[in-house]
Amino acid sequence: EEMVIIAPFNHAPVKRGRDVSGESIYAFRANCSYRHHFERWFTDDAAVPGKIHEMESYHGMLACVSAGA
Repeated sequence: EEMVIIAPFNHAPVKRGRDVSGESIYAFRANCSYRHHFERWFTDDAAVPGKIHEMESYHGMLACVSAGA
């Protein structure tokens, strides 16, 4: 499966973890394999996410990004 990052329209292109280091993110719960992969993506680029908002569905994540949360 291919993972994607959804960011606001006016956000600069995201190509690596440092492009969003320190920013709040919406992700699945901590024991999810997708979440582990995403966190490794940050670590591999010496980046650190900001606040992680745990969501139960990607629909919820999209809604938060669309609403500008």
